[in-house]
Amino acid sequence: MLRRFIVSTCGIRASYNFRRFSPAQVLDLNKRAGDLFEKGEFAAAAKTWEEVVQLEKAAIKVGSSPNPNLMHCLHNLACAYGELGNVVKKMELLQESLSMIEATYGKKHPQYAMALFNLASTYGDVGRTKEMKSMVLETLQIHEQLFHSTHPKVGRVLSLLAVSHERLGEFSDQLLVAERAAHIISKHCGRDHIQTALATAALGKAHARNGDIPKMLQLVRSAHDSQEIKLGATNPQMVPLMVELAEAHGQAGEHFVRREMLEKAIEAQKRALGVFHFHLFDVFLKLSDACRQLGDFDAALDALMHSLRIAEERPSASTSVGIAKSEIAILYNQMGNRKASRSFAQAALDLLDPSNAIVISKLKSIVSEHDD
Repeated sequence: MLRRFIVSTCGIRASYNFRRFSPAQVLDLNKRAGDLFEKGEFAAAAKTWEEVVQLEKAAIKVGSSPNPNLMHCLHNLACAYGELGNVVKKMELLQESLSMIEATYGKKHPQYAMALFNLASTYGDVGRTKEMKSMVLETLQIHEQLFHSTHPKVGRVLSLLAVSHERLGEFSDQLLVAERAAHIISKHCGRDHIQTALATAALGKAHARNGDIPKMLQLVRSAHDSQEIKLGATNPQMVPLMVELAEAHGQAGEHFVRREMLEKAIEAQKRALGVFHFHLFDVFLKLSDACRQLGDFDAALDALMHSLRIAEERPSASTSVGIAKSEIAILYNQMGNRKASRSFAQAALDLLDPSNAIVISKLKSIVSEHDD
């Protein structure tokens, strides 16, 4: 007899007949989900992986260890939700996968170290930077014990540690760690590899945080130009470096160049990922700031409205909606539109995480100021 299960998770509803699948059929279903993911059909991929996860869970015998395929599918499902902008669901799935890996392999296993790294990165995405740093330090220790201090996996972990140092304002530590990461990645990947270029750009950012703007521009421009020659100016892989170089010009006060490069990065991402892909959210926020610095408030507002539409397209992306609305409220206030500013400020206050203390304080000030 067939049993019908309904899986409804954050906007993705899957209804399917549950029966005994052969391992080959489950493998085929998993491959189908992977193909959908590669095509950018993330909602369909998530729906299919949901089914695989349920089948894998149902196949586990009482008292037995979880199937490694289940842990792998949970990770893939988390990635799909991440692409859909549902970072909270992504974090929940990565935590579930990590717990299974710990129970199966223990904490001194490369699978655990990598799962912890992925979870740490996601904690950073939701602004929980102190917890992110703690996890990164733990996974760094495991990687160094399992491999060696100059292993490429150690370089990858160091890159994320540098990000956590930056977000916590620990700029001297950021520079030391970024230098070590760039050295390891360059030695392993070679000077012309995209990962080396990204590590070099991150090192440039660290120099900027420590007051050396010319060094930052030199490193980021070098990383960008080397890859542009290799990949071509419109290659989607160039987008992170285009954004890094744009922000480097912004740090140097060259906001017109910054705006121009961000607009090119957005066009490249649109061609590769579509108009409403969540990766565009942050780039539009950066573009808005560049326009604001140039005094073009209408263009700044238009960019923020794009960010808001992207966030609203994603299920359970309330934090991102709150961030977009808070920026719109602050801009409207700067433009003198008090009614719109107050409306967006009130809406944002209902959505923002309490950790955004500085922004929340600004919004409360806008609301109280307009109440007077």
